[in-house]
Amino acid sequence: MLSANFIFFTLFTFNTNTLSTHTSGGSMAINKERMRELVKDTLIYLEPEIKYSKSAEELIVMTIAQETDMGGAIKQIKGPALGITQIEPRTYKDLYRSLGYHPYIEKKVNRLASAWWNDQYRQTGEANPYELVYNLRYAIAMTRFFYLTKPGRLPSPDDTKGLAEYYKHYYNTPAGKATVEETIKRYNKYK
Repeated sequence: MLSANFIFFTLFTFNTNTLSTHTSGGSMAINKERMRELVKDTLIYLEPEIKYSKSAEELIVMTIAQETDMGGAIKQIKGPALGITQIEPRTYKDLYRSLGYHPYIEKKVNRLASAWWNDQYRQTGEANPYELVYNLRYAIAMTRFFYLTKPGRLPSPDDTKGLAEYYKHYYNTPAGKATVEETIKRYNKYK
């Protein structure tokens, strides 16, 4: 069986020309234009099950910028969070269970999952959270579903402060370390 590191190395190697990376402050981040393109393409793919919106696109780009400095850290060093949006395994499992109540969305999201994930799921019946680390589109789709489950409308795509407050309230939560000001600063760095 192939190791997860080999799979990541292989996926990353094949995608470096497409994603174009750069270093920023010692971390390797994904080129902002390519990341935006990836986010937008993934959100459009989720239609019509989840309607595309520019607000959702900006909120997810903001989440990636704040959580991982635009993909610079795909696994939390001193914690359990995984992927470009830093979803914790327990949150992922709850989110995946919720996805089961929306079969059309679940089917669409599962199509983004790798063959490795699908094999693991068939064998164990468990949704493996490491797919968030190795599959950027899957992580984006799960993050979009996360925000879909939250109440209220998303702020306007031009309302940077409103998006940052929404991110802080629902994603990072009041107990999290991020601040609205820091989130805006990181987001503007990649705008």
